[in-house]
Amino acid sequence: MQTTRRTPKATACHEAAHAVAALHFGARLDKIQIDTRGGQCDFSAPSWWTDRTDAVALLVGPLASVRVLKKNRLARILLSQDYEIACELCRDDQELWAAMDDARALLREFWPQIQQIASALLEAPGQELSGDEVMSIFSRCR
Repeated sequence: MQTTRRTPKATACHEAAHAVAALHFGARLDKIQIDTRGGQCDFSAPSWWTDRTDAVALLVGPLASVRVLKKNRLARILLSQDYEIACELCRDDQELWAAMDDARALLREFWPQIQQIASALLEAPGQELSGDEVMSIFSRCR
């Protein structure tokens, strides 16, 4: 669960980005949710999922947040729990920055889907969407 201070929209985009990355990489998404303390994206990764794939899926969340907030970009990414975990997963700085580049590319490619999922998440009862609901939105926006 993330505890960094973000707006509800930034939090929703953060979790939606994790969900889109998970779907893109073939994971089975269980649910995403947000609350006043942050959010959570629950998914089951396929057996071939690598540390690099995990790092990209982690990094896309903070990148989505800062895209919404449009300020203190690098500082917000470097202070995120997701970034810290991604650092542990990557062998060295070169692999970390390559994973960051992949996360940026994923964010660019799927930004409309991320925004649609985030909007639905903000409007959903209890601010929670099932994996099937997210997949439906993701598929419709492609």
